[in-house]
Amino acid sequence: MDEMSWVSRKCLACEHVQKTFNDKNEEYQKVTVCPKCNGAFVDRYRYELYAKKDKPNSLLTIELEDETSVPKVFYKGEEIKHKCNVFLDWDTDTDTFGGLTYSIEHIDTGKGYPAINRIERKVKGHAFD
Repeated sequence: MDEMSWVSRKCLACEHVQKTFNDKNEEYQKVTVCPKCNGAFVDRYRYELYAKKDKPNSLLTIELEDETSVPKVFYKGEEIKHKCNVFLDWDTDTDTFGGLTYSIEHIDTGKGYPAINRIERKVKGHAFD
């Protein structure tokens, strides 16, 4: 009689949990196909290795489709609307970080009347300019 072993598995997509049985003569597989949704069905003891970690939002993201488009600016994960001016300056003189300045001017209409707000930061070598 063949010996069987069981593996507790969890799906990365739908989180379905089930015990699967394997013939001890067959090669062990860390990941198989989920019977419920066809997602990745992972050995629960190795689940954390494969699970997506929540990536924290970037401090500043600037997306530019082409040279004539209006840049999309995201500050701490939130898109900045009604931009007037976007400025970014980063430099170094060596193989280490030298300095950073960024400034984003935008019109804030949330208080009933328009006001120009500026998000600005100078770091390291730029802080003394």
